[in-house]
Amino acid sequence: MPNFTPKTRILAVLVIVLGLAGMSFLLAKLRGSMQSGKETTGAIQAPVDGSLAVSVEGFGFTPYDTIVIRGAGFNPDAATAVVFTTTRTKKRLTVPAFKVMATEVRVPVPPLEYNDAKGTFVPDQVSLMVVQMKRNGDKLSVRSSNQSKLFMVYAPTMPSAVVKAEGGQMPKGSLAQVVLAVAVEKLKSAGGKVPEGNPEVVAAIAKAQKGMEELLAGVEKIKKNPKVTVRLATTDGSTVSMGVDEVAKIDVFYGGYLGLAEERLKEAAKLAQRLGYEASKKFKDVTEAYTQGDSFCWSGYYHGVLE
Repeated sequence: MPNFTPKTRILAVLVIVLGLAGMSFLLAKLRGSMQSGKETTGAIQAPVDGSLAVSVEGFGFTPYDTIVIRGAGFNPDAATAVVFTTTRTKKRLTVPAFKVMATEVRVPVPPLEYNDAKGTFVPDQVSLMVVQMKRNGDKLSVRSSNQSKLFMVYAPTMPSAVVKAEGGQMPKGSLAQVVLAVAVEKLKSAGGKVPEGNPEVVAAIAKAQKGMEELLAGVEKIKKNPKVTVRLATTDGSTVSMGVDEVAKIDVFYGGYLGLAEERLKEAAKLAQRLGYEASKKFKDVTEAYTQGDSFCWSGYYHGVLE
């Protein structure tokens, strides 16, 4: 296991917290209409009025993957978010960007269109708009981009273990319970490893842990009794209700994330297997070739050596 520095561990925890926070978007009932705007073509130039011009790189995306947004005039120091708008229901979802450069913004692709009848997310055509905010003294500067061209966001893939367990036949809340329990333990561990002199980080982790514990407790109650409805506090001090339908959405949300991780591991295993195969040609025997690899990605390297 790599020996991460305290700073690296803290960043890793914050990434986990931000990923888990994405679930709250799915529970919110966001409404809004499609904003007007034309897709930028050709070379992208920052408009003279100070607004932003953007273009999406690609035509279709898998939820939880990364979408690259090209443009000009982005401010790397500004708070940057991407507003996704669906075509079918005009549903809107705002997602913070995780990387901002002068000519590029990167953001995770969220699952957007949930079909209550099917109990799963479904594909839909989507457009996006970039919004940047920066405070200068007592003034808040806000800039927004054009609405991008339409692109597809596909339905997330469920993990093979869930599919083998007959998918929806699993008790609702099963997947959410496992993921949230792991998140709570990770936050507990991280809270005890923060270097001294970082009270803000300690407080942030403690707050995230409390929120995850409350959510986990709610999921467990609903899993035991699907007729129960629980109230959960939000970051702005209000409360939201959560029932079995919301828990089902959380299951699908996390299932899609784990499904993508499984697909990526399979791809990595194939690459490791290829590396092992090539290593078997370079070294004089299997034992020597084995010493050059490890069991990463389901021992793909070792399998390749044996081939």
